[in-house]
Amino acid sequence: MRGIVSEWTLAAIAASVLAFYASARGLQLGPGVAVIAFTSVAANLAAIMGGILVFRGPIGIDPLAIVGRVMAFCLVIAGAALMPAPLRARGAPRRSRHRGRDRTE
Repeated sequence: MRGIVSEWTLAAIAASVLAFYASARGLQLGPGVAVIAFTSVAANLAAIMGGILVFRGPIGIDPLAIVGRVMAFCLVIAGAALMPAPLRARGAPRRSRHRGRDRTE
């Protein structure tokens, strides 16, 4: 029971509440797809950093492994940032305001 109730429990609850409100506010202000993608990246980054810092998860056993894994992580983040957004259909026929009529009138 001591492992569940600790100073980290309060920090996790506070961070969860703040993240929820930040995500909700982001969805109100920004484009949905971009906000959801950013929220996902932030959650994964927090989970990885939490595993390393809180649970003292090893990054590697020697300096070369540590540098290699940190570089791989940075390349994944850079690749996600450089991924192009989906394009909207261009040149699609416009619908008329009146159903069943063409705009040729």
